[in-house]
Amino acid sequence: MRRLPNSPRLLRLLLRSFSGLLLSPVVVLGSTEIARSQSNPPLLPPPVPFTVLPQPVNTPQQLIQQVQTGDQQTRMKALYALGRMGKAAVAVIPDLIPLMDDADTRVRWTCLEVLGRMQESVVPHMVPLLNSKERNYRSNAAYVLGRVGIAAEMVVPELRVLLKDPDIGVRSTTVFALGEIGLGATAAIPDLIELLKDQDYWLRSSAAVALSNMGKAAEPAIPALILLLKDEDSWVQARAKSALMRLGYPHK
Repeated sequence: MRRLPNSPRLLRLLLRSFSGLLLSPVVVLGSTEIARSQSNPPLLPPPVPFTVLPQPVNTPQQLIQQVQTGDQQTRMKALYALGRMGKAAVAVIPDLIPLMDDADTRVRWTCLEVLGRMQESVVPHMVPLLNSKERNYRSNAAYVLGRVGIAAEMVVPELRVLLKDPDIGVRSTTVFALGEIGLGATAAIPDLIELLKDQDYWLRSSAAVALSNMGKAAEPAIPALILLLKDEDSWVQARAKSALMRLGYPHK
């Protein structure tokens, strides 16, 4: 058998090649999970590689049982399988909802991705959670709706209300959700323009990104975005510049 050369550089390349198949650590937007400050913005999870594993052979009910009772490896494999099923696994949505606040970070985030892949079928299950007393559920429900995208446009009124949430993590995730809904969330443009003046730099930059996904309807935001080109924070400046470019505003 041919042996691989003992090369640190080669090992690094191999590790880098395999790292794309793994979930990266993330900062979760929950009250017990988030390290949120002016200098540490919340991170959103990386895409879950549902397509790199074999197709599931178990039923959704069998898989959810594995998620509920197995060790971490078993739980993750079962969640990946449910994610590949997509809308075919809608029957277990009620069983997945408690996992949105699971103690295991990887399980929790993968669960959110699985729910998002169920598209419009998951929307009615998320709406009540937007009013939950638990901020984790409010934030995570908004995130799932963002992953659903434009198919969740019917909940934009509820998301606009959530922009006033007392918790900054919830507000930030809600801005993300509205941006992902994009053209279906144009009713929220006045709210997002107002957030361009928020004292929190992450909310200002997130609002700029969200507006950039809303096409010509977001052109009234251009004057406020121009002002952000001179924002004290370089990240906000960059997001504002990108938003202006997407909205067709010529600038150097």
